Amino acid sequence: GPDGSCEIVFGSTATLRVQPGTLLSIRSLALSEESARIEANLASGSILNKVHKLAGTDSYMINTDTTVCGVRGTDFMVSVDPQSGTTVAVQQGRVAVIPSSKVVFDLLEASASSDAAAQAIQAIVESASIVEPDQELTVSRSMADSASAAYVEIAALVAAAPVAPSTPESASRAMARIAPPPMIMFDSGIDYGTAVSTAVAQAAEAPAAAVAEAGSAPAPSAATVMAAPAQTAVEAMRPELAETVKRLRAASVQLKPVLPAPVRVTPATKDRMKALDSMQAPVEPSPEPVSMVPSASAAVATPATTSTTPAKPAPAKPAPAKPAPAKPAPTKPAPAKPAPAQAAPATAPLASAKPSPVLGSWKAVKGPVTGSVVRVGPSGVFVLSDPDGNLTGMSEDGKVLWQLATANRSADRSYPVPFKGLVYYSGSNELVAIDSATGAVIARETLEGDRAHIFGTRVVPFPGSVVSPTRDTLEVLDERTGKVVRSIPVPDGITMTPANYDGFAAIVNQKGVFMLLDLVSGQVKAQVQTGAVQPVALAPRIHGTLACFADRKGLLVMVDLASMTVAWERSLPGASGVYTDIEIGDDGVFAFSKDMVYSYTLKGERLMEPISKVSAPPLLSKGILYYGTLDGFLVALRIKGRVELGRVELGGKATARPLFSDGAIYVGTISGKLVKVDAASF
Repeated sequence: GPDGSCEIVFGSTATLRVQPGTLLSIRSLALSEESARIEANLASGSILNKVHKLAGTDSYMINTDTTVCGVRGTDFMVSVDPQSGTTVAVQQGRVAVIPSSKVVFDLLEASASSDAAAQAIQAIVESASIVEPDQELTVSRSMADSASAAYVEIAALVAAAPVAPSTPESASRAMARIAPPPMIMFDSGIDYGTAVSTAVAQAAEAPAAAVAEAGSAPAPSAATVMAAPAQTAVEAMRPELAETVKRLRAASVQLKPVLPAPVRVTPATKDRMKALDSMQAPVEPSPEPVSMVPSASAAVATPATTSTTPAKPAPAKPAPAKPAPAKPAPTKPAPAKPAPAQAAPATAPLASAKPSPVLGSWKAVKGPVTGSVVRVGPSGVFVLSDPDGNLTGMSEDGKVLWQLATANRSADRSYPVPFKGLVYYSGSNELVAIDSATGAVIARETLEGDRAHIFGTRVVPFPGSVVSPTRDTLEVLDERTGKVVRSIPVPDGITMTPANYDGFAAIVNQKGVFMLLDLVSGQVKAQVQTGAVQPVALAPRIHGTLACFADRKGLLVMVDLASMTVAWERSLPGASGVYTDIEIGDDGVFAFSKDMVYSYTLKGERLMEPISKVSAPPLLSKGILYYGTLDGFLVALRIKGRVELGRVELGGKATARPLFSDGAIYVGTISGKLVKVDAASF
């Protein structure tokens, strides 16, 4: 109202004061020990913001209809007037501003699979205008419209650019070049603006660093600071892409004159910002809440109030799991006295009289085996895939039963999904249903645009149907024909695979909201906000009433399904993202990122030090973790006691998650072989 005000403290992250005559909506809120995310929309009026220095996955997100404002630690005001537009004024710190447009959101969405789109975002960010202390900048609707015209030209260049195969890792690297932490939520409800605003925020910091180094020299523009590394990247690009980037940068020049230079704050603005002086900086809260966001249409009742995160127990300090030497040590006589306890896991020596632990090694597919080794229950057939979409069905003694080439390409993380004697295989171009016993194609469905599974997403069996994820829906398919029976929208979009939890589809959207969807009614039955950022490819793994998943930044999340609350979140040190399913059991949680395996107990305590030089996702079976190494060994590690039971040379590094079946471990390798190892040999 005209004489009202409201001050909101977001944990230790920020304090926001809503000024008189203001309409502000808080879109979502998640505060935890690992990250803080605040997303709000300012429709009219003004707000004062006192934001602590942000780091990691922390984000403070304010949206208006004409601007994107990036901050990393600032005292500032944002006001929206229907006539003049959005005004940003800074008291302390820096704010970088670019005009807002839906075209920018579309470009950022495309940047996950297009290097040209990622470069377009970079070019747009270089046009940011930096608002310094005691300055203000007003962005009118006409300015935003002028910028939108330049954005459209840039988008046309991206659409005409050559397309190269993309992987989750390359997409993550492209986003990292822009800037990883999420910063803003746009009116469209799509979280694709996160990387844009963070890049803008980092552009605001760049001049400060330059001034500190150059003394009294004038600060370079955001474009100057950000163009140098971008230009270096262009030199290493494919020639055709480099040419596109040059055109993008030429087109982005049109954005430079769109926004006027910031001016000194007017007396009226300075008077409106005086209240910042009386606002107290946020203090460390205790304890930190976990946000619970019940659906209005939910049939399962969930509390509307926040729940309190349980106190974290002191982390256990088990001995680190260190790889043993490449070759087993020779057998030694037992010492007269017990050997002292050692930090590294003990390696069980292998007697030379034992037969070879490798029971067979057979060529299966043309390229490296991808995803996971799969066995179809009713037929007993092993089905393997490679990055070029080739499938092979094999018997347990290595006999090739059938082979099939599909139209899927760059399918590094795709793999067949077994269900009722069939296997379903999807990727960049098509979904194929195959009789596992004969290799006969039962159904073939073309996948295009948002329906394509380019990052390793896959179909999931449900009672009487299979579910296929798209970029914004879950499609319920007829299990025999692959035709769409019904389509269920997922709010704010997805890039991951669902899981089956008691017939409900468990999925995490792009904003990090974990939800349970009813596949019959299409309703969201329950949901909870997490700190995750755009999970890609993997599916939540369900263990009892616990669901575990990770995101593209390496944040590991555990959700308690009984209470629909976040049990805990852990940032994996040094991880660039997790794109394969978590292994979970009573023994703990195991996440694979790049060449590392991270482990935690079900309560979130660190189980052991990360295991390095791992070549593929591990397998957890009967208290033993099986994993392949970069130097071509299969290692068996007993979780209890952290004892390495032994290692077997595979003849090539593992490239797919192993499978335990009938007393043997089946491993897919980089040379396209299926290797059978006797589990008893460990």
